[in-house]
Amino acid sequence: MTTIFNGNLKEGDDFETSSIKNKMDKLEEVISTCDDQISANEASIKEKDNQIAILESKIKSNDIQLKENVALIEESKSQIGSQESTIRRLEQTIADLNLKLKQREIKKQLTQSEKVIRIYIPYGTTARLMQVPGIEPFEPTLDDKIAGNGWIVIQRRFDGSVDFDRDLATYHKGFGDPHGEFWLGLERMHRITVHQRHELYIHIVDYENETHYARYDKFLIGSKDEEYQLKSLGIYFGDAGDMMRMSEKVNFWVCPKYKNGWWDLKKSNPNCNLNGKYSNTQVNDWHYLYWGLGKWGKGRNHIKSVQMLIRPKND
Repeated sequence: MTTIFNGNLKEGDDFETSSIKNKMDKLEEVISTCDDQISANEASIKEKDNQIAILESKIKSNDIQLKENVALIEESKSQIGSQESTIRRLEQTIADLNLKLKQREIKKQLTQSEKVIRIYIPYGTTARLMQVPGIEPFEPTLDDKIAGNGWIVIQRRFDGSVDFDRDLATYHKGFGDPHGEFWLGLERMHRITVHQRHELYIHIVDYENETHYARYDKFLIGSKDEEYQLKSLGIYFGDAGDMMRMSEKVNFWVCPKYKNGWWDLKKSNPNCNLNGKYSNTQVNDWHYLYWGLGKWGKGRNHIKSVQMLIRPKND
């Protein structure tokens, strides 16, 4: 009985021992698995730490690079500002040089003109070539008896020796005898009066051999493209009457009706016509030389002779 009990007790102990052993084996297996997992986690953590360190290093490097870039940008801005200042200074220098070159060219042109004739003073009494930009040099007809020194004659009528029934091209070019009756030419008149300010003096002799005059202080003829418009007369002085005024701002025109050229011929009754027909005796007709109405003549102020003179005038 005792033997049986002891046998059973031994069997029980063996079973319990086996059970404990199995549990310990499983526990060790779990511990081993945990150890493996811990090792794996530690390796993963170490790897992550390495990655974090690398990223932190990159962030630090990028931060340094960013600061360097900001510094470069600020330096570039400073350089751009300096370059813009330099560009403005150079542009101003170029503008100043262009102005000096322009002034030098103008001075050169004036010097070249003055080699032939000084146009900023009255023309004088000695015949010499006159040079004006844009036209060939020519010898002007001078006059110092009618209104003092320094005048050139641009139109003269006194004996009917020259026919003023001409086409427009001839009026542009000029015609007649500079020592007798003549018309200087619209192109020359334009070039002279646009080059510098001129005054106009009109000397009139009526059929009573009385003289009259009209003087204008700013005589200016337009270009061919402007149809040689009488652009300006300026202020009137004289005793003949301001009869040219209606011709101001009017284009030059050759009129078939009157058979001559003038600035006011498109009107049915022009205010004056110094290029009309010539007559030794007074003829009461619009086609003949006349100067306005009722100032000193009978009806129309018919003209026996006339001269138009111009002279430089300082502004």
